Amino acid sequence: MNALLLLLCALPVSLVFSQDAPGLVNGAFVGDADGNGIADGWSYSAGASNDKLDVTFGLEQLPDGTMAQRMSCTRYEGGHAMLCQVGTVSVKAGRWYEVRLRARGQDLRSVNIGLHDTNGWQQLGLWTSITLTRQWKDYSLRFQASRDGHETSRFQIWFTRPGTLWLANVSLEPSEPPVPGNIIPTSGSRNLLPNGGFEIPGGWGMQNAWTYNWQVAEGKGIGGTNCAAVAWEPDDPELGYYFDYFEMVRRPLTRPWLQALGQLKLEPGETYSLSASMRVDPGFEGAPAMLGFVGPGARAEKTISLSTEWQRVTVTAKATGQTTLVQVGPAFEETDRERFNHCIVYIDNVQAEKATEPSDFEPRALDIFLPHRCETAVTDGHRNWPVTVHLFAQEAGEAELSLAATDFSDTTVATETRAVSLKQGANTVDLALNLPGPGFYRINAKAKAGTQDVDTSARWALYPAFEPADDTAFGINHAYAYNGFVRLAREIGIQWVRDWSLKWEHVETRKGEFSFGETDFQINRPLALGMKVLCMFPFPSAEWSSTAPEELRKTGYPGNRIRQAFAPADNADLERYMEACVDRYKDRIRVWEVFNESIFTNYSLPKDHGYKPEDYVPLLKSAYAACKRADPNCQVMGGYSAPPDRVELYGPMFEQGGLEACDLVSIHTYPGGPPESMEGDLERLNRMMDDAGTRKDMWMTEFAYYADDDCDVTSSAAWPRRLESEWIQACYNTRACVIMLGNGVRKVFYHIWPTRMNQDIGSRIFFEYAGAPRKIAVTQAAMLAMLGAEPRFLGKRTWPDAEAFAYTFAAPERLGGGTVTVCWTGYDSAPLQRLPGLRYYDTCGRLISDGPVTLSEAPVYAVSADDNQDAVFASIEQALKDEGLL
Repeated sequence: MNALLLLLCALPVSLVFSQDAPGLVNGAFVGDADGNGIADGWSYSAGASNDKLDVTFGLEQLPDGTMAQRMSCTRYEGGHAMLCQVGTVSVKAGRWYEVRLRARGQDLRSVNIGLHDTNGWQQLGLWTSITLTRQWKDYSLRFQASRDGHETSRFQIWFTRPGTLWLANVSLEPSEPPVPGNIIPTSGSRNLLPNGGFEIPGGWGMQNAWTYNWQVAEGKGIGGTNCAAVAWEPDDPELGYYFDYFEMVRRPLTRPWLQALGQLKLEPGETYSLSASMRVDPGFEGAPAMLGFVGPGARAEKTISLSTEWQRVTVTAKATGQTTLVQVGPAFEETDRERFNHCIVYIDNVQAEKATEPSDFEPRALDIFLPHRCETAVTDGHRNWPVTVHLFAQEAGEAELSLAATDFSDTTVATETRAVSLKQGANTVDLALNLPGPGFYRINAKAKAGTQDVDTSARWALYPAFEPADDTAFGINHAYAYNGFVRLAREIGIQWVRDWSLKWEHVETRKGEFSFGETDFQINRPLALGMKVLCMFPFPSAEWSSTAPEELRKTGYPGNRIRQAFAPADNADLERYMEACVDRYKDRIRVWEVFNESIFTNYSLPKDHGYKPEDYVPLLKSAYAACKRADPNCQVMGGYSAPPDRVELYGPMFEQGGLEACDLVSIHTYPGGPPESMEGDLERLNRMMDDAGTRKDMWMTEFAYYADDDCDVTSSAAWPRRLESEWIQACYNTRACVIMLGNGVRKVFYHIWPTRMNQDIGSRIFFEYAGAPRKIAVTQAAMLAMLGAEPRFLGKRTWPDAEAFAYTFAAPERLGGGTVTVCWTGYDSAPLQRLPGLRYYDTCGRLISDGPVTLSEAPVYAVSADDNQDAVFASIEQALKDEGLL
């Protein structure tokens, strides 16, 4: 978060607020009339019985004279330690607000902040977390209210583990909407769109598809220029969209619209015109096409039937907001499949302008494009990497072209400048950058020609070399919706898919009548792409077998899910369904997970409907028996797929002998902040299994951190929560995976789902639209390179006072054997003295060949040919002492 200077504004508790004022009271924490240690206007909520938590409060004066609220939790066994205000904050749906505060923590790395409607417990648009440090830090959180809220609103700040939080200067005020980060630059041209003549391969993408699906058609444009060619291939599986949950989806790309990459900046109240020319080849006359502004700040669309002659299409719209998206291209329906299969639609001279009527097409004087790149098996050492830059010049002339590459830490590591001669039209210029080996790079290109100055950037991922493997420790929850993304995931070591398609309701819609046609497709798709599949039985019932009362029968998601979450009327029916599934897929599926997020959510046996943790175990035992009858060699995964700190769930399961009815234990977590607290939770879960008589391997079947340095969305999202930067995301992720792999977790599945172009919220995790890599893609590949396909944990050492950690694993053969120690600190940094005979690699898996090695939030890999982890631990401890951290 960017630090902001806060204005202190103490509000009296008795103040009456207008509908336009948010109404947070006493954010200055002045006064404690009842002497309970909590500032007037604030209250405490435990979320559990008092015997679950020990929490104390106090008000402290800071050196500048302002007051701070302290909340300290010394014992946590459930619920939450929460400061809140009920019925004070007033927000209006669609309006923007900003929360500002100062905070610091002790033994607490993150805290949650939210705004709820207690009437129905609906989020009101604010639901996020902030990362704490031991020093005071300023925070600013902007959000858009998702609905009206006032009398039953609850503004809340809370955490769920032992630690101490200090708060000061909390405010909540109306805010202007944020300006999105992907605004299309105007470049001073009347035409607000880049590359409107499609002379070069850039600036446009296929709306909602995983990759670019248009080509530059050389010489086929108006007057013999270039244009875009969009081919409709509804039978091409590479352009299909697939999903295994809730209703299984398998559909072709029916509307292969082109969309300008980025959002068009508007002036509210002004009128804008959008125009384009389109045609088709002979034999495809009558093909439908569209042109339009598709929101959010302007909406207007026009559809036409195309001919073999160029047709100019125009649409106008009055701007009601700040931005809009521009879309043009074929608009086929499923019913057009036979008539227009293989149809190519040609598009040229797309122009958006602030005008009530369109003018003649005017290309920008200068356009530039740089492709993204992913490269595998990159070795250490500097090397010249070829960079291809595409340029369009309206007039021939001289230009200066410069490149600059920044690395994982946003440090400039290479530059290149060259004078080039540009011809009129499309140009391709080949340059080179000397890059220092594996890593994430952002390549920035800038061209200057006369008064024109344009720039662009591309994301590059150079993955470190690693040994290919058919099995790794990493997977994804749901296969990516597009085959291309699945292949990209394999390149960074993602080898597993968690499949949801075998829902009882879909497999056996009537008792004794089984249908596997669609599940065959959903399961076989990732298998055919080289993945391994973990199959899950998501729900304990079908509609016909459920014990849910009839009044809960709903239409529409998610209401239609609840009856399937109830226990079945007869466990024998459950066993027959599961046995049939395992028997059908036993030739390709070896691991089966029993239900998703039981008890603590409404997916399975929801506690809100009276279910208790003990109710899960009999169903698990039935599932285990059924699976083993069908395939004695399969592995059954039991557990609540809950966060590892939920001892109130796992305790009863272990005590009831649940470990005897499973081979693996499922867990889930979305940390939101620093991951180090997971270590104690996992250690405790392992001890609980030991006490129950048997320790089982754990699989983390849902886990994720989300971030996007080029966030496309123009509104806040309650889910997923996004971290401040991709750098933090990548560092947290590596640390979390190392902690998990060192504490009994054998597989880690990332939760992903698709998002549309220009609306990405980070949920693809590793890649942006068209496969552009994020920083975490490189650090994920680095874990495979440094720890091997199946990491073998050897030992660890932690220094809690310095928030420092070191985990040692067996080094893979690629590194020459021996050991690899992953080390980092949570707060401060310290120079690490190099030990003779050791090699040190950074978070991206690049050899640190010379210069200092720093122990910091970004993990370092220390590789030794010998088993001398104690010497590595000693060097870390000495570095911490030298910096005064111990």
